Amino acid sequence: MDRETKNKKAREYYHKNKDKHLARVKVWQKSNPDKTKSYTLKWRSKNPDKVRGYNINHYNKNKDKILMSARKRYHNASPEQVANRKQKSREYYTLNREKILAYGKKYYQNNKERCLKLSKQWRLNNPDKIVIYTKRQNLKRIDARIQKLQVKRKNLIEELNG
Repeated sequence: MDRETKNKKAREYYHKNKDKHLARVKVWQKSNPDKTKSYTLKWRSKNPDKVRGYNINHYNKNKDKILMSARKRYHNASPEQVANRKQKSREYYTLNREKILAYGKKYYQNNKERCLKLSKQWRLNNPDKIVIYTKRQNLKRIDARIQKLQVKRKNLIEELNG
């Protein structure tokens, strides 16, 4: 018997006895969790495209359920969970600040036209917010200038008195 017919017969046998085979596999996996985990990790590292494709298909099939449960988790969070989420976000930002800023700059460089277009569109849609934000920015700039002048004044006084 040649190889092709052997493979064909093996596939037919597998499809006929698929349930039995899967049941045996589940029993083996439960009795050997360490081997199962190492095999799975090895396979996933060798086949990232297949894993990504499976995840995308799963997400597309179950998108409504996934988004609904995510909304529930986010909106039904207790005050402690919200505080914990904010704290973790702050910690991550402080630990990875340079990386985050570099990513933002790189994204802007790669998508400059899109970013400018979105910014322009937002400005056209929110003229009232632009007024508020420009006032805030101007106040921050003025405060920064005042602080610099105060430091210079203090240094000059110290030099004169020094």
